[in-house]
Amino acid sequence: MSRQARPAPDEDGKGKRTGSRSRSSSSSGWMSRRLVASLGMFIIDVFQYIDPLTGEDLGDRGRGEQIGGGGCYFAIGARMWLPPSSIQMIIDSGPDFSDLVQSTLDNFNLTPCYLPDSNRTDPSESRDAEGTHAEGSMWCFRSRKDTTTRAINIYKGENRGFEYLTPKIRLDPVDLLQGGCRTRGGVGGLDNGKLPAYIHMVCSPSRAMEIIDQVERIQGLDDSDVSNSKGRHARVKMVWEPIPDSAIHSNLEQTLMVMKRIEVFSPNHEEAACLLGLKEDLEGILSEPFEDASSSGEVVQGKAETRKDWILDKLGLGFLRLLEERDGSQGHQGPIVCIRSGAYGSVIGRRGLGMEWVQAWHQDDELCDGRTPSSLDPSRSNRYVVDVTGAGNSFLGGLTAHLAQTDPDLEFDVKDGSKAYEGEPKFQQAQDEMQRLIMAAKKGSVSALLEQLGLPNFEVEGGEEKWNGHRASKRLEMIL
Repeated sequence: MSRQARPAPDEDGKGKRTGSRSRSSSSSGWMSRRLVASLGMFIIDVFQYIDPLTGEDLGDRGRGEQIGGGGCYFAIGARMWLPPSSIQMIIDSGPDFSDLVQSTLDNFNLTPCYLPDSNRTDPSESRDAEGTHAEGSMWCFRSRKDTTTRAINIYKGENRGFEYLTPKIRLDPVDLLQGGCRTRGGVGGLDNGKLPAYIHMVCSPSRAMEIIDQVERIQGLDDSDVSNSKGRHARVKMVWEPIPDSAIHSNLEQTLMVMKRIEVFSPNHEEAACLLGLKEDLEGILSEPFEDASSSGEVVQGKAETRKDWILDKLGLGFLRLLEERDGSQGHQGPIVCIRSGAYGSVIGRRGLGMEWVQAWHQDDELCDGRTPSSLDPSRSNRYVVDVTGAGNSFLGGLTAHLAQTDPDLEFDVKDGSKAYEGEPKFQQAQDEMQRLIMAAKKGSVSALLEQLGLPNFEVEGGEEKWNGHRASKRLEMIL
């Protein structure tokens, strides 16, 4: 299902990208800046379950403490596709920061070791005895005197509540430049005064404006720089998740103003509908039962497609139409719009490119095209979904990682400085760019690991990185 810019197949029947090259995150070494960072939070989550009928406190059902926070999950989603040295996440740790939490985070800094120690020239790399090494920490720890930020997740039937148990520390863009952080074992460190290429934020529209203003002040860009070639190549690109409480129709105009200044806008389908004033319409479509006793598989599939068509047209294309109404046909292209829709997948596109659906990794059996995910691969059935906490953040981490790796505007300290799309006709450029966005969303789908409580299991085994026992590239192959 698509709107515009469907690519021509190559000889293997798959869409191709001839113009853009995936940039390596390092060359014989190191980049001058991190690729991605998050201003989202690191939180220690605890849980409480309440019987919706009796109000009885059911405890935490054995979940205990879990590592959480939108920023942390974003970083983990990006880590599936990038080395730790390309990612930056600040963690404000208190005296209650446990050795178990520390070791869990440290594990994500490990990468396969392909070179003997005699061939490794960077002194910041360390190696253990099992063929893995840490090439630079993705975590930047700052000490706080009180406790690490903690929050409680309260479940009452299908309803989820969230409350902070300790004061939270807000991160600003300037924090990404400060050198007062520590890294585990002295491995790695912060970069040389440059902001990361892509910065993720989870906030209200007004807070997003503040962050963008701060970034532009740090970079010394004025309005004319942002719109010209110099600004395009120099500016940090912002990835924005609106917080649920701010996703209300009265914030639509301010949301559209923010969208003109960012690279990626990604609400989920409920947040998008609320912003556009379509909450009741969405609830009506989603409340229609898939089937009754007389429904056939074709009827069920047809209803699923109706829901997906509505989300694509009213929400995804709805935002693009609003941007065009405000700016006219010759206005700014606006951001990449990606509506995350749970088991339905996601819809992604941009003004002038149209919109495409990308399937989720885990899907309800009834949402598939006549086949269940388990008939393709058993692990893809929604029966294996354990916890969806942080799935949207991890999705955006994976999506952003691919956008940063393939961004033709980024200037890397590598010999291959060729620009993507150079010399291509505009139609081919549009096809290439749409395929780039689709691949980003597919990597996002793979990054949204749901088969575990808390963070996914990560290990380096046999020279390969494995996530919940699978290679990320193998999972990606299954949805290409």
